[in-house]
Amino acid sequence: INLNKYLDRDRYLQYGVVALAAVESVGGRVLWQSEVEQTVIGDQRDQYDEIIAVWYPSRSAFLGLMNHPGYLEAAEHRLASLEHATLLTITTPQD
Repeated sequence: INLNKYLDRDRYLQYGVVALAAVESVGGRVLWQSEVEQTVIGDQRDQYDEIIAVWYPSRSAFLGLMNHPGYLEAAEHRLASLEHATLLTITTPQD
């Protein structure tokens, strides 16, 4: 789960194009994305603009993003475009 507060959403999209290709190259997929409408419980630090849920087939697939051509360079756009972000990982129950 990616929680993003943007400084420059357009610059984040420069990262997003490369990131999506990287996610797909390791067998992952974006499950859903949504604008955050309201923070019900939390303080100023908990204010986010967007939430994105991404599924990966394994933790090693997630770590494999770094090996995708251009990913590390694109990650510079991510860092520059975010006021702050939170990345949460979970293990989903098996069917």
